[in-house]
Amino acid sequence: MDITTVRDIPSNYTFIDLSQDVDSLKDHLGKEADEYSSFFVLVGDGDYDAIYGMYGTVPHLNKTVYKIL
Repeated sequence: MDITTVRDIPSNYTFIDLSQDVDSLKDHLGKEADEYSSFFVLVGDGDYDAIYGMYGTVPHLNKTVYKIL
């Protein structure tokens, strides 16, 4: 399944937009995540199975998301 917008994100993903959580995730991911303001994450067995970044913090359904992991 191609995920390109918020509308495409399955319901089992978690939306991360709180600044301390965003900063922690950016620290974990490194430079490739610096430009994003919020994330959708899929957590597996103690680690991330998938991460999508988004510009801004309001997840309108037609907003573009970008695959990071």
